[in-house]
Amino acid sequence: MNTKTWMCLICGWIYDEAVGV
Repeated sequence: MNTKTWMCLICGWIYDEAVGV
């Protein structure tokens, strides 16, 4: 897994937490 993919996954997770999905 490359860094860019990992960052996308983390950013997506943080976004989901932020909006409370």
